[in-house]
Amino acid sequence: MDSIEHVKQQAANWLNAKYSNQSFDQSQFAAWYNADARHRIVYNDMEEDWHMIAQIDLDGGSEQDNNKTASSNKIIDFTRFKSSWFVTSSLAASFVLFAISFNLFNVSTNIKPSEFVSQLEIQQDIILNDNSIVDLNASSKIEVHFTKQQRLIKILKGDATFKVAKDNSRPFVVEYKNHKFTALGTAFTVNTRPKLQLIVTEHTVKLETPKASIVVNEGQGVEIQHSANIKPLDKVDIHLGWMNNELTFDAMPLSDVIAIIQPYLKEQIYLVNMGLADQPVSGRFELKDPLHILNLIAKGLNLKIKKRDNKLLII
Repeated sequence: MDSIEHVKQQAANWLNAKYSNQSFDQSQFAAWYNADARHRIVYNDMEEDWHMIAQIDLDGGSEQDNNKTASSNKIIDFTRFKSSWFVTSSLAASFVLFAISFNLFNVSTNIKPSEFVSQLEIQQDIILNDNSIVDLNASSKIEVHFTKQQRLIKILKGDATFKVAKDNSRPFVVEYKNHKFTALGTAFTVNTRPKLQLIVTEHTVKLETPKASIVVNEGQGVEIQHSANIKPLDKVDIHLGWMNNELTFDAMPLSDVIAIIQPYLKEQIYLVNMGLADQPVSGRFELKDPLHILNLIAKGLNLKIKKRDNKLLII
């Protein structure tokens, strides 16, 4: 796996080619951009910064003149973006030094905890300072505590997938309430909606609950029940559907289905008749229109959805 500094340099090269007079091969860029989530995150961050800088009147001229210079003449050190200080240079003029602080995709060394929050309806990829990647499901929140001794992530809400960079000197630990997940390998997912689940997609993860401690192997998944008992998961892949923008239900109780769909909708979902909470739901849906999914499920169960204020009532 390339280091984050190497990825930043590659992104800088593509941006310099795009915004200067250099040749820009769209097909080669697309292949690089889509090859790794880190490529997309770093490139998008740098390009966002560049557009912001291009709008600033740096030399006292008109905004139009500055934008022309920004778009056609400038060769920029993009690799220094997203740090505390950066300098850009121009063929026409020398630029001053700006202090800019960014927290959304912080790739510097963290001492204090950092919070990352994905918005309602939107999933989010994050690169941590150790080169690990976190994929946050919609409406999720984590807190990152990195020290010289340990890499600790606390899930405060929602679901997350972790692709862990190797660092034998610092264990990678994920906590949710009083449960602990220690990476002994590379990739795993922790879902908290509707129930707490661990799915291991690469190597192994050590799971510690108040009642037990086990190692979960690649291709396996478990569900941690309210009593802290551990139950093996069948059909592990269906619990990873949100990562591929799809939802799959296999005789899942309606109340659990509602909990899974809720993060993608602004309106709060209410099941009026709680006697239907255990009604089984099956089906596979593309996560393009969550409200349409909810309507299809309601129709299949001979139920109706009524919108009232900021509520969706299933009756």
